[in-house]
Amino acid sequence: MKKIVKSFATVTVLSVLTRLFSMICKILLARALTSYELGVYQSGFSVFAITLTVISSGFPLAVSRFVAKGKGGERSLFASVSVCFALSLIITAVACSLGKNAALIFADEKSAKALLLLIPALIPSSVYCSLRGALWGKEKFFIFSFAEFFEELVYVLVVIVMIRFFPS
Repeated sequence: MKKIVKSFATVTVLSVLTRLFSMICKILLARALTSYELGVYQSGFSVFAITLTVISSGFPLAVSRFVAKGKGGERSLFASVSVCFALSLIITAVACSLGKNAALIFADEKSAKALLLLIPALIPSSVYCSLRGALWGKEKFFIFSFAEFFEELVYVLVVIVMIRFFPS
């Protein structure tokens, strides 16, 4: 019972901090960007998020189950990382090779540029989904929660740097 309470508390505290950083980032974006610019970012980010979901959905759960059972956990993790890495690399390469033609899926060319800036992050994000599943399976809740927190912290810092030094 103690282990469950400790795991619950760890995940909850770090999840709240992660969401707090996410909220701060959204506030910073809303204050620093015009509504048009925020819409451009959201359009590009929505396509990025859907692409990440398509690439990595299901892998974290599958990997966590195999790792928790202790049967084929390493193989499932390797397979998941390999598939996610390959798919995200291919999609990133295709998106980057489209260049200005990527604007065909958007009403605004600037949204395509936003997507092209975001799309390389697909590679580490999709690989992390598999690793997250392995952490769940091994019941490494602090490491998982801290990784989520750290990822959000880096995101906020990157947004602050980009707004401050690259406002256009």
